[in-house]
Amino acid sequence: MAYMKTTKALAIALLGCASLVANFAHAAPIGIEQGQAMAQQGKWANLLETAQAALAQTPNDVRWQLLLGVAQAQSQQYNKALATFQDMVKRHPELPEAHNNLGLVLAAMGKPNEARQAFEQALRANPQFALAKKNLNLLPAPPAAAAAPARATP
Repeated sequence: MAYMKTTKALAIALLGCASLVANFAHAAPIGIEQGQAMAQQGKWANLLETAQAALAQTPNDVRWQLLLGVAQAQSQQYNKALATFQDMVKRHPELPEAHNNLGLVLAAMGKPNEARQAFEQALRANPQFALAKKNLNLLPAPPAAAAAPARATP
C-alpha cells in the first residue's frame, strides 16, 4: 500500500506520545523517558520487552500502552498493535493519540476506510491534532459516491 511504504510512516505515531505523556503523570515502575528514548532510537525489540514489563506492574498506564502499540506496529505485529490500540480507544475514547495510532495500524493493514474513521475520531477528540489531519490527508481519496441522477433541463 502506498500509504505505508515503510515503517517510517508508523514512526509518525511517536510524535503523538509527547502530549500523551505530559497529560498522564502516573508513576511508572520503569521510566517512561527510557521507553521514549528506545522508540526514538528505533529499538523496537527492547521497547516491546520494556513496555510489557512496565504494563505487568502498572497495567493501566496509557503511556506504556501507547509505546507498546507503537513498538508492536513497528515490529510488524499488526494484529497485536491493532488489539492494543482498539483496547485503548475503548477504554480512553478521549485520547486522540490512541485513535490516530489505530488509524496508522489500520492503514498499514490495508484498511483505508477504517483508518479514515479512526483519524476522524482523533480529530473529534481534538480538532487541532495536526498529526491526525496529516495522516487523514495521506490516505487515498474515498470512493466517489454514486453519481447523482441527471436532472431534466427545461
